[in-house]
Amino acid sequence: MQNHTSRPAKVLVTSASGLLGARVCRELLDQGNEVIALSQQTPLREDLATYRVRLDLCDKDMLDSLFQQFRPTAVIHTAALADPQLCEEQPLLSRRLNVEVSRQIAQRCQINQIPMVFTSTDLVYDGERGNYLESDPVSPINRYGEHKAEAERVILDACPTAAVFRLPLLYGGGLVCHLANAPVAQTVRGRKAIIWLQRRIAFKC
Repeated sequence: MQNHTSRPAKVLVTSASGLLGARVCRELLDQGNEVIALSQQTPLREDLATYRVRLDLCDKDMLDSLFQQFRPTAVIHTAALADPQLCEEQPLLSRRLNVEVSRQIAQRCQINQIPMVFTSTDLVYDGERGNYLESDPVSPINRYGEHKAEAERVILDACPTAAVFRLPLLYGGGLVCHLANAPVAQTVRGRKAIIWLQRRIAFKC
């Protein structure tokens, strides 16, 4: 992820306590970048990031302070309310966490002219056909898929240079729960995706 001047990137990763977020933090750190790892409640391991921050992403003032204090050069937004059943039961909470928080982060990335990567879901499709292309229209069948599809739209409206990944279900051991050697699903192509993220962000850093 480092650019031609060998200056390390300073990457902000949301939901660093999650399965994907923790792996992204570790890979970025191993590549010599500075990592600002965000979590709301779950404690993070000291070796996971350069900076570990507890933050409620719904707090706009705190989010502003975060960008002002740490001045990230890129953002990887993996945070979400990802429980489909909970999203159905609490649609307002789902929209606030999955859509509005994403909009706020995208707006700050645009203001600061830094790249953003957003992890969406393949549940923006109905699954009837499979092997979907990026150009295929979204057709979510549950609230979670609807809100992630809406999050994609508001992010790209606020920050047109943002990159969106529609990921399948992830499984494997999490770094935060001290299962560092547990495998991650091969279908995720985890390391290849992270290398792609590094190249994408390096383009702008």
